[in-house]
Amino acid sequence: MFMASLVLAGLVLAQAEHTVFRTELPVWDVLAADVNGDGFKDILVYCSDEVAEAPTKELRILLADNTGRFGSSEALRFSLAPTNGTAFVSEFDGAPPREIVLFDQSSATVMRLNSGALTEVGRMELVSLLPTGSREPVFLREATRDLDGDGRDEWVLPLADGYGIFAEGKLAAKLPAPTISELRDFSNFQISHRLPAVSTFALPDERVRAIALLSDTQADFSYGEGWREHAHYAIPRRLDEKWDASAELDDVNADGWPDLMVTQTSGTINLKTETQIYLSTGPFTYGATPDAKVTRSGSFNSAALRDTNGDKKLDLVFISVPLGIGNIINYFLRQKVTVEAAVYEFGPKGFPEKPNRKATLTLDAPEGRERSAYAPGDFDGDGFLDAAVGTGAESMSFYRGSSREFLSASPWIKLAMPTFGIARTGDLDGNGRDDLLLIHPGGPNERRVEVVMF
Repeated sequence: MFMASLVLAGLVLAQAEHTVFRTELPVWDVLAADVNGDGFKDILVYCSDEVAEAPTKELRILLADNTGRFGSSEALRFSLAPTNGTAFVSEFDGAPPREIVLFDQSSATVMRLNSGALTEVGRMELVSLLPTGSREPVFLREATRDLDGDGRDEWVLPLADGYGIFAEGKLAAKLPAPTISELRDFSNFQISHRLPAVSTFALPDERVRAIALLSDTQADFSYGEGWREHAHYAIPRRLDEKWDASAELDDVNADGWPDLMVTQTSGTINLKTETQIYLSTGPFTYGATPDAKVTRSGSFNSAALRDTNGDKKLDLVFISVPLGIGNIINYFLRQKVTVEAAVYEFGPKGFPEKPNRKATLTLDAPEGRERSAYAPGDFDGDGFLDAAVGTGAESMSFYRGSSREFLSASPWIKLAMPTFGIARTGDLDGNGRDDLLLIHPGGPNERRVEVVMF
């Protein structure tokens, strides 16, 4: 079932089209990918009744029409085995369209969409740390990519002692990695695994993409034919008694080499977050001291690298929730929370000491398992980063970015829709403007998908 509404943005650009897709089972994740080869991204919806005695799962596929939109299409529906744990979309045979790969702990099944039906085109046995029988399944997003330029994707999958690189379903290389596994023996066994994050990047004059494994203490690089060459970098520890740390690898200054961002948090009531940027000084080498450092106190902070102004360089974006008495009172009395955003733009002299642009937003506070939706994206196509923010429980606001301010003082567009949930952005129809997908896992609107296209 679909309901579509059209919202015009006055004299600014064009319009936002909001479509609602309803499902019979709760929705836990969505993924945009072209699975029928028509050049437009389709929407894959992962559904599961997590409270059923035996997990009841299905994959819904919403195919784009010949304009890249979804207002009149019917969703395809496919039942999944109870043992299914996760899935991703991958180029398996070297020819479009891309295939859908379904995983459990001991096998992978490759499916191709053909004339409205999913057909099995490959199946292989492989043992990994991927989940089996998931009741709240999610897609794997960063596990598949063409690493050697042959037109077929390799898979980077977690193993008991690191990561395995699989080509055409066969183990092609093994990358050792520090893997942390914990066992909790309560009324039943609970086993958890923590592995480094995976990042891949191209090297000058190299056919094979390099792979980086990032933990909060080290970066391990594998490169060359068969990923047989290795390099190691120990991440300096800057905060005593840190309770959380993360690392991100990306090319900040557009010189072709990946740079390193490390964020560490310490404290309890008086939280302190320190983010350091290490610019690469050559292949897999970084200085002993950071090239930039930003310290923020008294708030929950999340740091990210984004191109906010279209100059192809990555800026440092902070999203902060202050822990001051005013925000606490606002939360208990009005069920509101204040969120602050700050942008440090990368320039010829690096990052500045103070943010170039700031913004302050007030959001409705969610309850239970729900969360306030926030997603960056270039929704108007002007090269500046915009943001979709759930400013009310039933109000999604789109704020425009510009050279003068990180986000406009007032919304460019407001849509009446439930906003607690998880938001994802990307250009679905290829028109140069990002679109929005919003789901509401675990909440009262868990059986619907919001699609907003620009």
